[in-house]
Amino acid sequence: MSVRNDFSRIFVQFVEECQASGLEIDQNFAYFYVHLLARDARLGLRHETGDNCKLLQLKQNAIQLYKNKTDPTMCNLHMTYCFRNFREFNINHLKEIYEESFQTKMQALIAGILQYPETSNDKQLDEMLYKIQVFIIASYNIGDPKNHVLLKQTRQSLKSVLSHGDLQNFVLKKRYHRLEYLQRLTATVCGILIYNNCDPNGERENMRDILTDIQMAKTNTREALEAALEDIEHYIATGIEAIGNLIQVDTKEKKVRCKWPIEKVREINKYVILFSSYEKLLKNIVEAFEKTEYLVSLDQKKMDCIIEKINEILKYRTAIESQLVFPHFKYLSHLWTSLLLSLSHLAELNRLKEQLDEYVSEEIKENFRKLLKITEVRRKVVKKELLTTFGELMERTNKAHPVMTSLQKVTLNFQNYCALSLALTNGLLTPALLTKKLCEDSKFRFGFANIEYAKYAERYFEDFIHTLKTAIYTSVDLILLFGLADVILQKDFVDERKKRRGKQVSASGTQTEMVVVNDLTPSNRINVAWNKWDFHRETIHLAYIRKLQTHAQQTALSFGTMNAQNESLPFGHRTN
Repeated sequence: MSVRNDFSRIFVQFVEECQASGLEIDQNFAYFYVHLLARDARLGLRHETGDNCKLLQLKQNAIQLYKNKTDPTMCNLHMTYCFRNFREFNINHLKEIYEESFQTKMQALIAGILQYPETSNDKQLDEMLYKIQVFIIASYNIGDPKNHVLLKQTRQSLKSVLSHGDLQNFVLKKRYHRLEYLQRLTATVCGILIYNNCDPNGERENMRDILTDIQMAKTNTREALEAALEDIEHYIATGIEAIGNLIQVDTKEKKVRCKWPIEKVREINKYVILFSSYEKLLKNIVEAFEKTEYLVSLDQKKMDCIIEKINEILKYRTAIESQLVFPHFKYLSHLWTSLLLSLSHLAELNRLKEQLDEYVSEEIKENFRKLLKITEVRRKVVKKELLTTFGELMERTNKAHPVMTSLQKVTLNFQNYCALSLALTNGLLTPALLTKKLCEDSKFRFGFANIEYAKYAERYFEDFIHTLKTAIYTSVDLILLFGLADVILQKDFVDERKKRRGKQVSASGTQTEMVVVNDLTPSNRINVAWNKWDFHRETIHLAYIRKLQTHAQQTALSFGTMNAQNESLPFGHRTN
């Protein structure tokens, strides 16, 4: 029985069990959760095929883990799912969401402006003018529409653009022409208000000071991210140091010395992976914050340039054509909208960070500190070290059979950890001090604690790479840490779609292998580069074959074919 053929059944049973137990469950998260947990060799399925007992055990493990909200693996799953489904993280998606929300909220106000008939009297025109004022303020969020001072300023700016006769002509236009004209009018008047607000003598308290708000948001966001990164780096360093004190890899004797059982150390490792995943997501937020900060600086420079340009136009003139200055006011409105979007994006980044903080709460950190204290006390009691050979450790790891074995999609943080320790200890994290390529056919680099680890991995490359892939793809924590969740879910989705179409699905992975297997003889497996004399012999052989070939011109003349350039027979073959 294939596991992927039973994913749907396990998913349905898990959701029904959660609903029967009164647990809140999101259907999308349940799909994400079950498909990744099934890959884990300890909580899921060790092989690609499983009987009913193993599937039942998987469901029970999934429910038990889901109920434990303080388990580091469960927190990591929730945190990764929250981040990957946060649409507002992308500023382009945020813009689409805000535009859609704006259209929904403004429909009633727009309909109220466009409802007036062609025979409107002065009272109706005055009502429409007031609604246009409110629409201008609300469209660009430049202040409170109930502020009478701001309404007065908007009315003055509006009358400088729209006279009473223009207002009467506005009513006579067709509906879609009126809507288009209203949008242009709103952008122009908003630009005038922004320009007047930038004047040192302007009344700034009545209009929103967007630049001050952005500066405050940038400062608060930067301080919060820096404090969170500094705090989590301390916890990661503490956990990795504790693992390093408990586990030592000896490449000369090919043994791993353990002062505490590896399965016990794995509990510390789960917290380290959770903190490392949190750090990785925080760095993604920092990167998005820096991009938004750069966009804000560009918009500020553009706004200063446009205001200076308008000042030059208005400096020595009393009457100015609208075509000369109105485009600048419209562009000011566009920059104002861009700054509002940047401010909203900063707010969304803060909201995302707060959601991630819920899964790395003080309770989680306190549990981690207690675990370190208990481990330190028990380690001192154990006087004799546990010795395990590399062969035994690799055999334990390779009992599981992952469906996928490609490392092409791992994130860059993979190189921050020692790959040899990761493979031998089945997922324990130790820092890497150097990176090295182990195969000339690939640009992929591995991290190692020292050069001796790298030499051992290069010498026993086949065993090392097979064990490393198995360790990563049979641990849900490492799948989340190295960003392989989307790859696995995509593969499962493709497999399910092929199954629905009735196509036979191959049991092997669909990803290309990371390293080309060396086809040399067993005695030369260590050296992945060919001998240079092999190239020399091959070059001489190809040159000899080339020498035996005839030239194209010689062949054409020998057979009397026509010249393709002038459509005539070659010299000596002319006819009378």
